[in-house]
Amino acid sequence: MNENKAMLSLLELEQQAFKLRDEGKVLNAIVLLQELLEREPSWEHGYGAFLLATCLEDTNQITQAKKFYQIALSYTSEDRIILGAYASFLYLHSSALEAYNAFEKLLKIQLQEGISDAEDTKKILEKLEVKINS
Repeated sequence: MNENKAMLSLLELEQQAFKLRDEGKVLNAIVLLQELLEREPSWEHGYGAFLLATCLEDTNQITQAKKFYQIALSYTSEDRIILGAYASFLYLHSSALEAYNAFEKLLKIQLQEGISDAEDTKKILEKLEVKINS
């Protein structure tokens, strides 16, 4: 029973963090997400770390955001949503080569799963290839 209360409490933390983020109170959301991850680092198979990464990115805490994107991917390395967000993050905030590698991995997953977004990913890879080679 106590375990259920703890899990409910974690769920409430996540829900409150979503609410705060949606209200534009991103710094407050970050505090709750940090508490959530201190108590349950693998929350929702990395989605807690992913949510924290997006909030950190929104507040221009780029180094910390990258760290939490990587933590999220350590739990679920082939999740298209997390990997796509991370690839886009790298495109904006890191080297073209790092972004290229992430988008290339994303493309492989999209092609395996027959996802229509693969064409957009191919175009991004072409742009990155030009950037890398120039």
